[in-house]
Amino acid sequence: MNRRTLLGLAPKAPPVRPVKQATRFHPPAPVDSGLEPYQGPWELSQVAHLLRRLLFGAKWEDVQFFLQLSPPEAVNQLLTAPAEPPPVPVNDYNDDNFTDPEAPFGEPWLEAPKIDFIEERRIKSLKAWWLGNLIEQGRSILEKMVVFWHNHIPVEFIAVFFGRWNHRYVDTLRTHALGNYKALVRAITLDPAMLHYLNGQLNSAGAPDENYGRELQELFCIGKGPDSAYTEGDVQ
Repeated sequence: MNRRTLLGLAPKAPPVRPVKQATRFHPPAPVDSGLEPYQGPWELSQVAHLLRRLLFGAKWEDVQFFLQLSPPEAVNQLLTAPAEPPPVPVNDYNDDNFTDPEAPFGEPWLEAPKIDFIEERRIKSLKAWWLGNLIEQGRSILEKMVVFWHNHIPVEFIAVFFGRWNHRYVDTLRTHALGNYKALVRAITLDPAMLHYLNGQLNSAGAPDENYGRELQELFCIGKGPDSAYTEGDVQ
């Protein structure tokens, strides 16, 4: 039997149905509830679902804690920021081959002067500190909202290249994460990390740098497109 004969024995595949063009948007999900307080079941599956949505996962003791609350009490707890901010990052980067002359091991480095060949280590320390905050998030949506706002109004740490300013940026997000967006935008406009990241230091009265002004309008607040209502003058 030759190859042509062998291939001819294979059953013919059914014709392929043309693929319908995908719709641009998914149809809206049906809404079967209003703004009245939730009156449905409040058991393990509902509590676990809520905590998965609003936290970075949950410990079993957290699930047990929220099971003892009513749904309104649980939401109020999740929307309440911790009373105290997290401890500041410390020097965790000294080793046998390197020593930070301005910050002993285990001590905060935020007030240490900027030293270019150390800043990368301090930035890695800051990232580890931030990740630790996410792991030890507590029973509040705050840390998840800090990450949310960082994704919406981002600063690239390595581009700023100053650990102290990067920490202040994270602190600015945390301070306003559960508050008024207008206040957050005003604070982030004056934040030194953002000013450096989007060229605020290049501004002058006669020649404004448009980088931050344009990002503010197009990405942070209004959006691009024919319906945007800001002008070039607004950017400048």
